[in-house]
Amino acid sequence: MQLFEYVKKNKQLINNYLGEVFAEKIAETDKSYAHLYESLRDFSVKGKHLRGCFFLLSYEMAGGNNVEAMLPAAAAIEVNGSALLIHDDIMDNDVLRRGGKSMFAQYIDEGQKLKVADAHAYGVGSGILIGDIGIIMGFELLHRAPMASQVKNEVSRATRAKCN
Repeated sequence: MQLFEYVKKNKQLINNYLGEVFAEKIAETDKSYAHLYESLRDFSVKGKHLRGCFFLLSYEMAGGNNVEAMLPAAAAIEVNGSALLIHDDIMDNDVLRRGGKSMFAQYIDEGQKLKVADAHAYGVGSGILIGDIGIIMGFELLHRAPMASQVKNEVSRATRAKCN
């Protein structure tokens, strides 16, 4: 199988898994806050998913034969990456991401529609909150994967290193 086909196939697997996980989160969340998970879901599935796919490829190259069991870890990598991009856009004041408005810019628009006192603060605050939810969710997903604690700790260390 060519790399392009591999990525395409596994991106779909990761997105399907993320769809299931976000459906669970949305169902268990108070309706007034469900939009936060919906926004994170919509943003996360737009990514290329290269990191998650390369994680799965590395797993298979090391002899792993149950990609489905590793989907939580691949999804964790993708959600965490999305969360870091959301925070990065706020820090850099980037209003465009993944072919549309960045997360905080979408919520600035939402704040203007709602006529909140400070739409910019509403957008930035919402973006920070959604990014934080993504980081927490990434670690939750990582711990669903059937991997040794040592491997999970290494993934956690690498994630923290991305923040430095």
